[in-house]
Amino acid sequence: MIRAMRTAASGMYAQKLNVDNISNNLANVNTTGFKKAKLEFQDILYEVMRMAGATSQVGFEVPVELQIGYGARPIATQRIFSQGTLVNTGHPFDLAIQGDGFFMVTLPDGTEAFTRDGALKISRDGDLVTSDGYLLAAAITIPAETVESFVGVDGTVTIRNAGETEVTDIGQITLAKFLNPAGLSAIGGNLYIQTTASGDFIEGVPGEDGLGQIKAGFLEMSNVETVEEMVNLIIAQRAYEINSKAIQTAEDMMQAKKTLKAGAVLTGSNICPVYVVRRGDRVNIEIRGGDVSVRTVGTAKENGGLGEYIKVYVEMTKSTIICKVINSETVVLDNV
Repeated sequence: MIRAMRTAASGMYAQKLNVDNISNNLANVNTTGFKKAKLEFQDILYEVMRMAGATSQVGFEVPVELQIGYGARPIATQRIFSQGTLVNTGHPFDLAIQGDGFFMVTLPDGTEAFTRDGALKISRDGDLVTSDGYLLAAAITIPAETVESFVGVDGTVTIRNAGETEVTDIGQITLAKFLNPAGLSAIGGNLYIQTTASGDFIEGVPGEDGLGQIKAGFLEMSNVETVEEMVNLIIAQRAYEINSKAIQTAEDMMQAKKTLKAGAVLTGSNICPVYVVRRGDRVNIEIRGGDVSVRTVGTAKENGGLGEYIKVYVEMTKSTIICKVINSETVVLDNV
């Protein structure tokens, strides 16, 4: 039974981290360039109680093993770099990457970071910077006399100065790509840094060598699908609840075992009861009176098995009533 408890506890811990990850995805549903993450799990060690191929008591070869697992553990967070929706902003230096690649920015310590957030700004010195003030690695500077700016799909930055009709190229925004972008390390601020797992970046011109094109006047939104994450959240919640029920069942079985060891006979009075509703559970309350049936919700104030009567706190009336347990979710108040 101790093994069952530890196994179920590992499942609860895994689902707790799963909910944490889903919550982070949902929190960033409106974050520009955000890429959702998926938590991955592995099973833990197994205890082999009988080997496959062993000889049974009657002399036959056993075709399969008898083994019991010890639970699950989180093993990785897989970053999903699928394309996010492009939203038209009309700002010339709102840039979205349609396809693979990352913008390169320079951190204060001189190292390079990578982002899909193309909401660029012009600093007081005319430099193109991120919302946090980090310089674009391409070192694009907009002259003070500029009246119009353009960014092409290939990253070419052109401007038109006051009193002029022709445009002038002032720089080239390049993109970086990785053989394994999932190996990048997120450091916050919509930034990633390369790791040994991601490999070195490959720099190139947008639209060439497998790199995406730049769409000026657009921003790439988060690739988080709210409905999908809500479904995953419900699944994780149910899995957590089932594992907690497994711990409660193991505890009840241990109590029954203790009763047997004490030399007592398992009867209705001393066997460990099987509760379908436990104190603190949310339950549906069906109030019956004649031909009228009213439903509300409440909280169980004590444990109860099928057919037993328990106290239930009714939230609507802020009072406690005695109800009969029908199933794990419903109790009934008769003869009102």
